[in-house]
Amino acid sequence: LVCSLRADPGDIVKGYKDQPWGASTETVQKAFPDSDLRTSSGGAAALTVKGQAPAVHTVYSFAMDQLYFVRVTLELPMRPEGGKDSDGKKMIEEMIKEKYYPDEDAKKLLDSAKVYVHVAQGQNGTVIVMYENMRLFREVQAAQKLAEQERDEKRRAEQGPKRQQA
Repeated sequence: LVCSLRADPGDIVKGYKDQPWGASTETVQKAFPDSDLRTSSGGAAALTVKGQAPAVHTVYSFAMDQLYFVRVTLELPMRPEGGKDSDGKKMIEEMIKEKYYPDEDAKKLLDSAKVYVHVAQGQNGTVIVMYENMRLFREVQAAQKLAEQERDEKRRAEQGPKRQQA
């Protein structure tokens, strides 16, 4: 596994690798022309990019066309074919800690930006690393809620006079 442990924790505050938080689906898709885009109602979208081991696939998640979450599935060498890779998870957790949380200042920087990195067990011996920008996600949620309220108010205003005419 090749991974640079010397990193500026501030880099993840800006985005994941070359993709800034808040980037549009179109922008990220241009960087990965062979990706698979899936959209759902409510402005959610997921762009799946297949990769080479150890990072076998990466899913970029969007809300209202803004990148806010990245999920990377890792298949590490020497992983168990079935079940969980506890040793691999521990190793990745240590790498993430060294890379993004090396000291109190880095922890405060990420916490104040509401950018978090989590490690979890995947299926078939995979390890999942999740990068999320919760500040952006909450801003997008608030904007969606406001847009819904405005649509509802507009609908009520349009229906109001019609009811009185009846």
